[in-house]
Amino acid sequence: MSGRQRGFSLVEVLVAVFVLSVGMLGLAALQVAGLRSNASAQQRTDATLGAYDAIDRLRADPRSLFTGSTLLQEIPSTACDKAIEGTDAIKRWSQAICALGLPAPAEGNRAVVDCRLENLCGQGNCEILLRWNDDRGERESQSATRSAASLEFRVCTRFAGGG
Repeated sequence: MSGRQRGFSLVEVLVAVFVLSVGMLGLAALQVAGLRSNASAQQRTDATLGAYDAIDRLRADPRSLFTGSTLLQEIPSTACDKAIEGTDAIKRWSQAICALGLPAPAEGNRAVVDCRLENLCGQGNCEILLRWNDDRGERESQSATRSAASLEFRVCTRFAGGG
């Protein structure tokens, strides 16, 4: 051979394959993170729809979600596993919340409509709260640092039914 080299050496090919594989692993990690964020955003959208469903039910029939004079209705975390007690409106609302498919929170209620005077929204208003568990796909060390009732969505609305 003369002083000119032809083609690539094996070391050059190995370095190129290594650089390419590191880049592909980075793209795969980015794809997984994007899918996780997309699933979390879908759950937030579902929670928003569930809260506004409760608001629409309150506007249609202000006292339909309550029994007696208590202006507080709660759907427990286990609500989707068993039949809900209460009026037809409460049963339909709880079925609608369960149909959202949000994972049940580890603690607390799945959904709350609180129209009492001492709620966080103030007199004459209702607080609607939905909770769900959003630790899907996370490692144990990450989920241990999060709260037990992972995420919640709160919204206040005017209560026309009086309080």
